[in-house]
Amino acid sequence: MNDTIKIYCENTASELHVNPGTSMAQVIAMLAIRNPNPFLAGYVNNRLKELYYKIYSPVSLRFVDITHFEGMRVYQRTLFFVLQKAVSDLFPGQKLHIKHSVAKGFYCEIEGMEDITPDQLRAIDERMRELVAQDIPIIRQRLLSAEAVQLYTKLGMEDKVALLETRPHLYVTLYTMADLSGYFYGALAPTTGYVPLFGLHKYYKGIHLSVPCRTNPSRLENMVPQHKMFDVFSEYTRWVDVLGVATIGVLNTDRADFRPVVERQNHVRQTARDSAADTGAASGTGVVGRLFRRPGAYAAG
Repeated sequence: MNDTIKIYCENTASELHVNPGTSMAQVIAMLAIRNPNPFLAGYVNNRLKELYYKIYSPVSLRFVDITHFEGMRVYQRTLFFVLQKAVSDLFPGQKLHIKHSVAKGFYCEIEGMEDITPDQLRAIDERMRELVAQDIPIIRQRLLSAEAVQLYTKLGMEDKVALLETRPHLYVTLYTMADLSGYFYGALAPTTGYVPLFGLHKYYKGIHLSVPCRTNPSRLENMVPQHKMFDVFSEYTRWVDVLGVATIGVLNTDRADFRPVVERQNHVRQTARDSAADTGAASGTGVVGRLFRRPGAYAAG
């Protein structure tokens, strides 16, 4: 027993002794935990880790599936990666942009493709299902930030380069699926086979990616059109394009130009002043006169 590590599993309220270097996925198999849905990740001493995380010291574990809020995020990020791989395979050189969470799913656009056709949408859907069926491993690796910048520069991903160059970290975490590398803000599932349920629909000029319902993961969320919300997001997108801050990486640099916002704000203020002055002139009082009327001047009679 001296060469083993004691772990505590909150899911089963039990203890287990394992060899150093045992992964979380192996712990699930050793405990034979029965769960209606596959575990996607787990908390190690309350910090979320991938299932291939290896244990070298006594810890407390809690595994999460898609019904957990963090498990749903793992599912979504993994699905984004599968979609990115499908787009990369079918349309080399084109960039996928996951724009907004809308209509109980995610709105996506492919750079350089102004309007997705039904045939293109069908091809993407079929390619994603092929990738899921292949159960491709998703490998997590840590690289020097400088190495990651070189990798993304070679791939032409300027947005990722700008982000990494403005983050004060020596190392970064990258995920690899076959020949595609990705950078994500959180854990991913171990393989593509963990995200079998999804839906793609034509939405405006892009794609709506539907995900499972968290409380009932056997079905997809019903797509509820949110046209006003989409208009707000579209206006937001237009403004970040005007400002030249379409990505966080650019916002973190000194390349952001906020003069259009200041000019628009000044224009709105001046328009308001002119409108108030015109109203005052028509009534013969003006702004100052209205401000300094005696109490009760507006009273009837």
